[in-house]
Amino acid sequence: QRLRMALNFPTVEDTHKDAEFEYQRLLSMACQTTYLSAPSAESDHPLLPSVFLSEREEDAKVTDTTVYCKERWQILNPTERPSLTKGVIYQNPDTIQIIRNRFDETYPFSVTLLEVYLNCPYRFYLASVLGLEALEEPSLEPEGRLLGTVLHDTLERLFTEGADMKHIDDQLIALLHRGLAERRLNPFLRLWINDWVKARVDWFADLERTRAEEGWRVDAEWLERRLKYSFGGFTVKGRVDRVDWKDGEASVLDYKSGRLGNFKRNIEKGVSIQLPLYAEMIRALHKARIASIGIYGFAHRKLDEIEYPDQAIKTAVQFASRAVSGIREGSFAAGKTGFCRYCEFKEFC
Repeated sequence: QRLRMALNFPTVEDTHKDAEFEYQRLLSMACQTTYLSAPSAESDHPLLPSVFLSEREEDAKVTDTTVYCKERWQILNPTERPSLTKGVIYQNPDTIQIIRNRFDETYPFSVTLLEVYLNCPYRFYLASVLGLEALEEPSLEPEGRLLGTVLHDTLERLFTEGADMKHIDDQLIALLHRGLAERRLNPFLRLWINDWVKARVDWFADLERTRAEEGWRVDAEWLERRLKYSFGGFTVKGRVDRVDWKDGEASVLDYKSGRLGNFKRNIEKGVSIQLPLYAEMIRALHKARIASIGIYGFAHRKLDEIEYPDQAIKTAVQFASRAVSGIREGSFAAGKTGFCRYCEFKEFC
């Protein structure tokens, strides 16, 4: 308890107060009578009811049996399960024309959103056609994107201010500490991010020294560089993390703090088209020869590269063209992918 208090981490007393507040909120939010219940198990694991609920007198007599909404009907009739949505596919020519006018040749498609469409057109429909936004629920846990944001900011500072290859590891840690100090984070969370990066700094430093010895040069103007290019029929925009240069050749790089799949296979399947599209935009806009595209996989301490990725670029452009055609045709079927569990709109399905 003393350690939790010193680190400004929630204590047992804090958790108890939060539970009491939630209990009182539930009691006071109903217009008339409040009925509370608790599950006996979750995923085959037994659950104990809240201490506040256990102290309350049990009353199973419900005077009003009116079903007010579909959600309550599902609770009263758990055997009736909703069918999965099939998405939205427009047939009306006038509606399709409206969509085509909105996503015309001048509309800048985000590379990320094209990937979203290829994985699940219905998710693209909810986010980009209807313009729905998911609300972040209050949580004591850190946001999942926080580590990636801190890592990107630290690496951008490192190469913008000038990396000294002899002391690049010390530079990285010093810049990390500076960046964490500027953020209002829980001390425990700052310590966790610091330890996570420290465990990978030797791998990163060795890799950077090797690339420098091979002649690759980090250009500060090509850090977090915004790109926009017309592929003949559709326009794409995005922001590349980093581009290294050597003798007029470019190495297009992306930083990832999470787990990586099979880089080449994901391109072939249309799951990941980001880096190949960036490479084609750089080749077309700056007349550069693309020597490689690669992902810095910090989680697994691995640089996953594809050298001279002409075929990967061709495949990615084809997938992007296919996605744009599907959008303009009003085809937003629900995709069956492994990304559903992480989708912010999974409740709609």
